[in-house]
Amino acid sequence: MAIFPEVQKRAQEELDTVVGSHRFPTWDDTADLPYIMSCVKESFRWMPTTVAGGAPHAATNEDTYMGYRIPAGVPIVNNVWSINNDRTNPRDFEPYRHMPGHKYPPVGTPVGSDGSDKGFTTFGAGRRMCPGIHVAERSMYTAVARLLWAFNIKRAVDENGQFTPIDRDGMSPGFMVTPLHYE
Repeated sequence: MAIFPEVQKRAQEELDTVVGSHRFPTWDDTADLPYIMSCVKESFRWMPTTVAGGAPHAATNEDTYMGYRIPAGVPIVNNVWSINNDRTNPRDFEPYRHMPGHKYPPVGTPVGSDGSDKGFTTFGAGRRMCPGIHVAERSMYTAVARLLWAFNIKRAVDENGQFTPIDRDGMSPGFMVTPLHYE
């Protein structure tokens, strides 16, 4: 939100319209807060915590895919970063990619084995994707909705009154990643 203040503004406008200032947003508000849920989904896509795809899987039988031979038992790992960034303007934080009426199904909708039927592969793809995806989406929704309801998130200002920089693509190295430190 500090990097993309226009997203925060739009999300807070939705919260102000639907929830107002006298109560916290709850899960019951989800259907009326599609932009907030879209921000959650875009967060999962935009900065996945596992860029290399989580737990490796293995082919049970030898297979050929797009001309490539995959021997039985060979570990297969999703390249989450590449898949999540295989779209137009991938480093822009664009929640509208996940809004109802667009290509991707809303939260709670079962997805098939084709990874292209959801807007991100942060939780895996196909029939072996993480069974806790709904828990993660609901937990993140609650946190995002309540943080945006209560706070204005802004970049730090230095002694000269200038915004301090944030490297929007900066992340720690390793299997599990986090954003680089920023003020």
